[in-house]
Amino acid sequence: MRRLGAGFFWVAFAFSGTLALNRSFALEKEQGAGRALALAPVDPAGVYLGKFLANTVFLLVTQAVVLPAFVVFFDVALVPDRLWALAASFILGSAGFAAAGTLFSAVASNTRMRELMLPLLFLPLAVPALIAAVETTSFALGASDSASFWFRLLIVYDVVFVTVSLLVFEYAMEE
Repeated sequence: MRRLGAGFFWVAFAFSGTLALNRSFALEKEQGAGRALALAPVDPAGVYLGKFLANTVFLLVTQAVVLPAFVVFFDVALVPDRLWALAASFILGSAGFAAAGTLFSAVASNTRMRELMLPLLFLPLAVPALIAAVETTSFALGASDSASFWFRLLIVYDVVFVTVSLLVFEYAMEE
């Protein structure tokens, strides 16, 4: 159950995170604040970083709230020696998911069918981060012996998507 539980845990967050990402730019579009953000004399990278951090914090808070229920319902015992790995898995996985998701949320918010476009654009690119997060969480729960490759993959994924998003976010905000 430890091996499968990590997958169930991250699939639930993929769905909830996609819904949260969809709403992160939808409010600005509906109320016309998106145009004001684009015309504001601020660096678009700052707007991206604010949205990225808000989405990451939302995912981390959701994970912290759901973790006790997950432990009870899946009858998974947390391994005290690997709590650092669980925290690192949550932080790196949430950051990677939010890094790519924030960029694609901005792109999808400019389309007519944004609720459909965001998962179609974003989830195929989020698969490596989700697989690595499942594997690192599985390691943290004691289901595998090593996850160093998966931790390195999450770090590289996070760095690449944050960097690329910072560079292209200005173009994503344009209509």
